[in-house]
Amino acid sequence: MMQRIYAHTSLAAHFIILLCISACITYTTKRTVRQNVFIWGGLFCLAAGLHLYFAPVVFAFMVICLVKDFLETRRLRENIVSCAASLVIFFITMFLFGYFYSHAKASAGGLGAYSMNINALLNARGTSRFLQSLPVATAGQYEGYGYLGFGVLLGCFFCTCFAFYKTNEIKQALQHTTYRRNAVLTASLCLFFFIFALSPVITFNGKKIFSFSIPGINHVWSIFRSTGRYVWVLMYIILCALCRGIKKAFGAKKGLLILCALLAVQYADLKDYFKKGNAFKQRVVWASPLVSNEWENIAARKKHIFFVSGTPELYPLMDFALARGLTTNDSYLSRKNARQIEQYKSEEKERIFAGNADAQTIYIFETEEEAEKYKSMLALFYIDGAIVGVKK
Repeated sequence: MMQRIYAHTSLAAHFIILLCISACITYTTKRTVRQNVFIWGGLFCLAAGLHLYFAPVVFAFMVICLVKDFLETRRLRENIVSCAASLVIFFITMFLFGYFYSHAKASAGGLGAYSMNINALLNARGTSRFLQSLPVATAGQYEGYGYLGFGVLLGCFFCTCFAFYKTNEIKQALQHTTYRRNAVLTASLCLFFFIFALSPVITFNGKKIFSFSIPGINHVWSIFRSTGRYVWVLMYIILCALCRGIKKAFGAKKGLLILCALLAVQYADLKDYFKKGNAFKQRVVWASPLVSNEWENIAARKKHIFFVSGTPELYPLMDFALARGLTTNDSYLSRKNARQIEQYKSEEKERIFAGNADAQTIYIFETEEEAEKYKSMLALFYIDGAIVGVKK
C-alpha cells in the first residue's frame, strides 16, 4: 500500500481486501441471501468505482464464502442467487461508470512481464534496512512487490516454531470438520492467488522456469496483465494468520505486546521507505516547457492538435489544448483503441500527402527525419523543442 499511495493512488485501496477477509471471517450460517448480496454486491461496487483489479479479489472471496456456506447448509439455490445477483450489481455499476462506453480494448499487451517472482515475499527490492535485495527476472516485476517486512517474517518464524511444538494439538484440531474445512478453503484461496500472481511466466530470482498458455483464456487474462499485484492478497492473509497465531500461542495480552514489538521491528526495517511521504510536504508547481509566444500565434484559429506518429511533449500539449478548447487525436490512457487511433493517423497522413492538410490542425512530429517528409506540404517550425507543422 505504501508503494502505491504515492503514485497509483487508486491501487492503494487495500481496505477492499481487508473487507473481503472480514466478510469471510464473520460468516455465519444465519447470513441471508439479502445480506450476501449487500456485502458482495457492495464490495463489487467499490472495486468497480476504485480500480477493476480488485474485482477478481472480491469474486474469489465471494466464491470461497458461498462454497463454505453450501458445505455447511447445502443451500445451493440461495448461494447461486447470491452470486448471480452480486455479479448483476457489479456489471450494472460498471455500465454506470462507463466501462462499456468506448470501443477500446480491455485487454493489453505485457501479460507475464508484470508477474510476481517466487522470491517476492522475501525480496525487499531496496526497501529493507536488514535484508538485501534479490534479483528479479523482468523489469516489470515491481508490480509483484510483496516484501512482508522483517517484523512479519520474524513473527512467522515464531508461529512456525510454535506450530511444530503444538503438532499434536493441531492434528487433533484438524479432526474437526469445521476446522479442516476452513483450512482447506483458506489454502485453496492462497494457492489460487499464488498461481495467479506468478502466471503465466513462472520465475525465480533472475531465471525463467517455464511459461504456459491457456487457449481462449489469455485474451481475457490480459485484462489483468499485472498479475503480480495479487500477491497483496497473500500478504494480508499472512498478516491476519500471524495475528491469530500470536494470540493463540501467547494469549491476548502477551500477544498484543509481542505484536507491538514486531510492529516496531517492522517500522525500523522499512523506516527509510516510509520517508517517501516527505515529498508531499513540499510545494511543487509544475511549469509547462511551452513558453514561446509562437504557440499562441500558431494556435490562432486552430481546433485540433494531431500527433503524426508518437506523442512527444504529450503532457504540455494536452494541457495547452485543454486550456484553449482544442481536441487531440491521442492521449495517455492504459486502455484505448490503439488500432483505430493508428488507422486515423494513416488516413490523415494520406490526406496531407494528397495536398489536403487541414488548415485548422496543428501537426506534431516526433523526429526531424519524419518531419522532413512533409516539408513540401506543411510549414515546419521548431518551438520550445517541439517540431510543429501547419498547412502552408
